[in-house]
Amino acid sequence: MTNLERWNQILTIISMVLASVFVLVLVATLVLVAAILGRVRSKAPQLAAGLEAAGANTASLQRQIGSINAGLGAVEGGLGSVDGHLIGVARAYRVV
Repeated sequence: MTNLERWNQILTIISMVLASVFVLVLVATLVLVAAILGRVRSKAPQLAAGLEAAGANTASLQRQIGSINAGLGAVEGGLGSVDGHLIGVARAYRVV
């Protein structure tokens, strides 16, 4: 047996071992994914009920969104004024 043939056999064995490890990792990953999907499937009705409850709890916001938006606009104006004053103070103390 020549040196080249020996190396060819060694590389073939290493390739088979690595391919086997890859297949085992792939199988383990697929089994874990299947287990997680099984748990998710069992929780799906609870998720649907939670989403329906969230929809029911936030239904009143649709009527109030206009006043909420107006209030947030007023807050924005006030914060803009505070920002202007803080910039003035920073300039007075030569921070900016």
